[in-house]
Amino acid sequence: MTDFRLTRTTSLYRWLLTLILPKRFHARYAHQMLDVFAELDAAEREEGGVAGAWRALGAEVPGLLRLASRERRAEHEASRSARRSAHTLALHSGIRKATVLEPLMQDFDSELLDVLVHLAHPLRVGAQRLQALLTELRQHEVLRHSSS
Repeated sequence: MTDFRLTRTTSLYRWLLTLILPKRFHARYAHQMLDVFAELDAAEREEGGVAGAWRALGAEVPGLLRLASRERRAEHEASRSARRSAHTLALHSGIRKATVLEPLMQDFDSELLDVLVHLAHPLRVGAQRLQALLTELRQHEVLRHSSS
């Protein structure tokens, strides 16, 4: 439930918050940010009408983009740090947790080689058959000319 009038500018601001803010940050702060913007929107509407509200939104967007960028970067760094800590802990404790893709990646080179060999096999067989056919045709041609 909102404590303010939901105008087009506040609706657009709410949509922008949902679109660009990281989920955790959005869940924690979006309602408060929307409340503050709604107050600004109402003040600008009183002073400058609808155009004032749109100017207020335009003025807020660059700061919102900077905030979203900073929070996404901080979230990324935190998750990277957590992964690094888990990896370090696993190395020191002797426990190694395999990822889902790890078994696939361990033998990736040999699997890729097997795939290439299996793909090349039909070509090799085809080339051998073609060579045998051409040899047989040449022998047949030689026999035909020698019998005349």
